[in-house]
Amino acid sequence: MNKIYLMFRITSFLFLAAAMQASAQFRISGKTIAMDSSCFQLTDVNGTYEAGGLWNTIPVDLQNPFDLHCQLYFGTNDASGADGIVFLLHNDTANFSKGLTKGGYIGFSGISPSLGVTFDTWYNDIHYDPANDHLAIQRNGDVVHGTANELAGPVDISSTSANVEDGLYHQARITWDPAAQKIAVYVDCIPRLSYTGDIVSSIFGGNSLVYWGFTAATGISINTQRVCLQNISFAAGVLRDTIICQGQYVQLHPATGGVSYSWSPSTALSNPAIANPFAYPQQTTKYIVTITDSCGNQSLDSLTINVGNNIPTPTITRKGMTLYCQTDSSYVSYQWYNGNTMLPGETDTSLVISAGGNYNVEVTSKDGCKIAVGINVVLGIQQSIMDGSVRLSPNPASDKINISFSLNTVSDITLSFFDIAGRIIYKTDYPSLTNHFLEDISTASFAKGIYLLQIKAGGESYNRKIVIQ
Repeated sequence: MNKIYLMFRITSFLFLAAAMQASAQFRISGKTIAMDSSCFQLTDVNGTYEAGGLWNTIPVDLQNPFDLHCQLYFGTNDASGADGIVFLLHNDTANFSKGLTKGGYIGFSGISPSLGVTFDTWYNDIHYDPANDHLAIQRNGDVVHGTANELAGPVDISSTSANVEDGLYHQARITWDPAAQKIAVYVDCIPRLSYTGDIVSSIFGGNSLVYWGFTAATGISINTQRVCLQNISFAAGVLRDTIICQGQYVQLHPATGGVSYSWSPSTALSNPAIANPFAYPQQTTKYIVTITDSCGNQSLDSLTINVGNNIPTPTITRKGMTLYCQTDSSYVSYQWYNGNTMLPGETDTSLVISAGGNYNVEVTSKDGCKIAVGINVVLGIQQSIMDGSVRLSPNPASDKINISFSLNTVSDITLSFFDIAGRIIYKTDYPSLTNHFLEDISTASFAKGIYLLQIKAGGESYNRKIVIQ
């Protein structure tokens, strides 16, 4: 199936995003259904008196040029097929949900103020239609030819055939040049119709912000009618500037809507002839892409990759239950994570933890460069006993040994002595200890030799060698 590629250029020629975001930017009404991520069926061949709409919910500014490319499917019924598809501009969000007119009104009638490019596939004598499938530029929902609301046309939709209900996808292109105040329509790469006039003032009352969409309808005669869209995004600056650090790379946001692409300069690109190459410049670089569509039309877009200075890799240290990130004058922000999960509000140079885990901190420089490091925290004895606080005295010992250490949290402590054969010769439990442990353990009954002292808490062990003499 051929796919539509649709491009609006706002302030400059814009290319469309790679990922379809129809739910965010489009609303459907009437009988319209989404066939897949890029095609919409407005009417069905099995339904009489149907109407469907496809509405873009993000306004575009007619003070800037647009260039819209699309593939339209009018069905397979010729003599008994109807009624057509309309591309329209309007400025009322209520149109997104209003009922659409059916039959020869093609869903367009009743939408005012508006401008419609009507692709009409049915002969209605009351509208003074020509016999062939025809095209016109009309305003304010008026589909009758010869009135003051007809701005241009009618002419045959196709330059080569009287019929476009032929089961083929026909490429349509609609352009608006605000400097020349000219709207032009192309079908299958051939210019078909144009109108020159101040549509912002004469139709939209001086308001240049409009919405666009498609409508279609059937009457007693029917057809399946579709609009297929490829890679939709109408947010300004689709090819957005980005920041990388020296030695890093980034995949460029894909340019779309063409059969060939050419990026310039070609240096530091993985492949300058594809839509989304990887870029690895060592200095700030502006890239320009030339995109050529299936009709040979070319358009441009650009982005700048800003290369920031490298920043030093931070280090994380732990003291008890607090993690500390090294500070540096080049760091402007900090963000802590537990694994891959961002910890909301944890943007200081330190982090108080309550459980073990793989903790990471990401630092950002004033150039926008980011770098992250992590630390794996295993709690247990290390949680309970303060690092470096265990004291054994005397060691070597004879009849007793004094054991002391500081505690970070309330802990159940078990002391065990093992001989060199691994046998437990002494064991005692101390439940729910706090703050500090201090105890004299009698070793008078121990035979002379080497022993292992094990301090156990939370399933983790702290081991020290003891000598009895």
